[in-house]
Amino acid sequence: MAEQGTEMILPGTYIEVRAEGLLAGGRIATGNIGIVGTAEMGSTDVAILSSYSDGRALFGEPGDWDPTPNAPNVHLVRALRYLFDNGARTVYARRALNSATAQASSFTLLGNTGQPLVTLRARTPGAWGNRLQIRVEEVETKQLVDNERVLRTNGALRLTAEALVPATAEEPTLGSVSVNDAGLPRRYQLQQAAPSAQVVQVNPTDRTLTFPTLPGAQADIYASYWVPAPKLRRITLRYGNVQEVYMVPSIAYLVQRLQDENSPSRLVTVDESTTPATGIPVVAAGFQPFSNGENGSVTLTHMREALDALLEQDIQLVVVVGLPFSEIKAALLGHVEQTENLGRERIAIVGADSNEVAKILENANDVADKRLVLVAPGLRERDPNTGQQLSLPPWYAAAAVAGRLSSFLPHISLTNKPLAGIDALALDYNYGELKALVQNRVLALQRKRGIRVVRGITTDDGAFQQISIRRIIDYIKEGTRQRCNQYIGLLNNNRVRENLRVTLDAFLADRVRAEFLTNYKLTVFADRAMEIRGEVLVTMDLQPTFSIDYIRVIMNLS
Repeated sequence: MAEQGTEMILPGTYIEVRAEGLLAGGRIATGNIGIVGTAEMGSTDVAILSSYSDGRALFGEPGDWDPTPNAPNVHLVRALRYLFDNGARTVYARRALNSATAQASSFTLLGNTGQPLVTLRARTPGAWGNRLQIRVEEVETKQLVDNERVLRTNGALRLTAEALVPATAEEPTLGSVSVNDAGLPRRYQLQQAAPSAQVVQVNPTDRTLTFPTLPGAQADIYASYWVPAPKLRRITLRYGNVQEVYMVPSIAYLVQRLQDENSPSRLVTVDESTTPATGIPVVAAGFQPFSNGENGSVTLTHMREALDALLEQDIQLVVVVGLPFSEIKAALLGHVEQTENLGRERIAIVGADSNEVAKILENANDVADKRLVLVAPGLRERDPNTGQQLSLPPWYAAAAVAGRLSSFLPHISLTNKPLAGIDALALDYNYGELKALVQNRVLALQRKRGIRVVRGITTDDGAFQQISIRRIIDYIKEGTRQRCNQYIGLLNNNRVRENLRVTLDAFLADRVRAEFLTNYKLTVFADRAMEIRGEVLVTMDLQPTFSIDYIRVIMNLS
């Protein structure tokens, strides 16, 4: 933190600049959301999304809603719509998956005699793969097979095609070969003539290659060459609007292209349990469907695994869709406690078990936590196919609340704020029911000039009942942590401690101007014993800004 002067031998001015007093923190994220739930497609990697369309591209469609209890609905994508409709900007999404029961759809390509050539599988498990289709067609004219990676087979370098377009006197060149051997690139013509400085010889019978100088064992060799129409197949993979087309002279070439490390297929992979055979696939009439894709059954264990994947992510709000409050409560409470210990403070927003007031109050009486928000009731959504109203569980309302909360700075209260993208509530509570819910620390929704939050509260029965207070303090904690960490390792003396105080004072004063705080007091202290132990004590007395939840009006008439 200092610009050190040179050794002072010659007379002159030697300057040392100490810049600790200019230290400042970086950006503090306030509205990143983490969400876990079931989906019909996608990997179990954490995906960072910025739109609903991103979510659909990675995790598939929301699917038709089955209202029967314990129906195998998928929840993640439908919840993402409520998140983004309500203002979410950055969402860390993780698919909950039971790899033991989920299954990728498959399709086996057959040869001309009906023998299996290779089995293709949807790239990720799930029912989405049953909408994946494949077509195998003949080709009308000769085609150029582009950039086949040439591999050694039984010691020989050989093309995978069954035949090449014959050479003629007018056109002796059958294609080209490029070689990168230890960083040295070379390019050759592919001909039947003897190998030379410009020519790689190809044997038209077995398609083996002979080089003027044999490339090293680690060389990258690629060939492009012409194949006659009868020895080619056009293979088309289709999923919705996504389509991939491959001009295939052999199954080996198809496998290579599907698994190309630079541009692999987005739709399928090759079943690793089968060994691809030789030959080209038989032509089939029209598109054929893949089959046997399964979403699998997901339990609390798999939801916990998905939550654990979010532990190190930069998120401030977390939502679980697909399990009611009573089942996921312990996992969520453990999650927010663990992340607080890791310095990654966040708030969990969860839907109640039911829309019934009595059941919701049971849920509320079972928890009192400064980092958990309990939401009710559920939502109604119009089925686009039937036009009927679907009754959705409260965890979708929790997703809408999380999206809306993420759109606000920490000090802005959720009280009386409208929610977007909601047709109706699953149940409209009367005044007495809303009163009972709010008094028991439930974030209730009501129909009032749209759908609105009655009061933005956590389940805490102490100082952090207002969500905004919890978020303000979390913001201050992260900002303080950033600024203090920059002083770790510096001198523990009055000068550096004063610089630390100045740095923190500037941060807190800025929060007063931004109306996060109304006032504060700050001290930075260390006595000699603390200096020896390497300790500094920072004391902050904070006065956060509260929202107006009630207005009492007294009218005196005279």
